[in-house]
Amino acid sequence: MKKKLIASLSVVTISVALIAGGTLAWFTGNAKTDAKFKAGTVAVGIKQGEKDVNGEKLELIKNWNPGDSNVFDFDVPNLGTKRAYVRVKVTKMNWDKMGEMIGNVKLSPDSNWVMGETKTNEGQEHTYYYYKEILDGSKDKDGNDMTAEKALMKLKVELDGEGTGNDYQGDTFNMKLDVEAIQASNDAILSAWNISDAVKSELEGYKAK
Repeated sequence: MKKKLIASLSVVTISVALIAGGTLAWFTGNAKTDAKFKAGTVAVGIKQGEKDVNGEKLELIKNWNPGDSNVFDFDVPNLGTKRAYVRVKVTKMNWDKMGEMIGNVKLSPDSNWVMGETKTNEGQEHTYYYYKEILDGSKDKDGNDMTAEKALMKLKVELDGEGTGNDYQGDTFNMKLDVEAIQASNDAILSAWNISDAVKSELEGYKAK
């Protein structure tokens, strides 16, 4: 009788051990990864020929005469990684002596650019010249290296003959150009630059097919 009882107890004890061991014996595994999202860059420059003229003062004409018409070439390179629209803003036009009597000076870019007037939040109005095509950056959408593009601007500057009297003799005309760029994706140009429908219709990605 005693032998049977001991045997029964042994069986019960072993059974409990197997059940308890089973709850701890799952096969498990895990893996981890860190995801990184590197932002692209939007940057732009301005060159005359091979010379970087960003921030420089250029003396383009030393003996300007009424009736003269001159064309000046500027390169606007995309210096960032992303595709971008670029525009040139005329922020300053004045004569040293005659001040803002600038009706005798006419600016006109080549046909690759479209002119638009845009008001700032402060109510100031500026003249912009928008390059019609999107400039590729130095990376494609997958991050592979590619050749960045540049926009060439041929800016024609005319001094009206009839509108430029003797009061302008010896005077100097000043003009300041600012170059700006914005990413070409996600309609950023529409929300940030507040372009008109007329300008929009001329730009790559928006112009009528």
